[in-house]
Amino acid sequence: MFTFTKSVPARGLACVLGGFILCLSFASDFSYPNINTYLISYMRSTGYNPGLTYADFIFLSSTKTLLQGASMPFIGALARKIGTRPSIAIGSAIYSIGFLTTYFTSKLWFPLAILSLSCHGIAFSFVYATAIGAAQKWFNPENKGLIASLVISGYGFGSLFWVPIQTVFVNPQNVKAEIDNDCPYIDTDHEEKCEFYFVNEDLLQRVPWMFVLLGGIYVVMGILAFFPISDPPEDNINFKTLIDQHSDEKKNNKDFEWNKVPSLRPQEVLKTAVFSRFGLDSSAFP
Repeated sequence: MFTFTKSVPARGLACVLGGFILCLSFASDFSYPNINTYLISYMRSTGYNPGLTYADFIFLSSTKTLLQGASMPFIGALARKIGTRPSIAIGSAIYSIGFLTTYFTSKLWFPLAILSLSCHGIAFSFVYATAIGAAQKWFNPENKGLIASLVISGYGFGSLFWVPIQTVFVNPQNVKAEIDNDCPYIDTDHEEKCEFYFVNEDLLQRVPWMFVLLGGIYVVMGILAFFPISDPPEDNINFKTLIDQHSDEKKNNKDFEWNKVPSLRPQEVLKTAVFSRFGLDSSAFP
């Protein structure tokens, strides 16, 4: 249940909206399978990557994930030090520049495309926790989960948003991919093992420009998110009151004793209702 002391702060709602927009823009990794088909087909045609296959795209997604995981603790600490808005600006700039420069790297060697697109992981470390934390500070601490969910929901909506944009731009005529002529299984009973790639010249020439389009959209969305995202001012009476009240409630709650909280073994955790609910949630929304 959503609780508040006096009123819902307008700047707090604006901060949530800004975080939503930011997470929506950073959800391009949900469209990686779609980018894979166009990027690999195009890079095979440039003459620099003749043996490239769809399976090689795993190096890009893995590099992005590795950079994100490795950098998040350090960049998170840096983001807290430099502040909310500088972190949002830096992360959005890195993300947008990474996609924009892929216009050039996609015309050369695949490792260069990996380098430019995997900047997404570093940029994500700057903005993800920063946007969520900024939005949560405007509201009652009891609503942290709700506020975080509203911000993060933008990331989930990205799975429905970016693929249609990419497809309409690159392949508006729904041109079909063609079988790889170098496949050893052509004209055999195992022809289904062959991969299909796009070879239409007009379609392929639009692939580098797709990254310019996406990068430009991310620039605009980053700017739209930058201004509403902010921390409450230190002299914000409503914000300080919420924090003080929450702290007092925890201190005055004599019925709560940490030494009475049960400590469960791993086998016992697996049998709890909470663990089962997490399992169902992850199955329904992988």
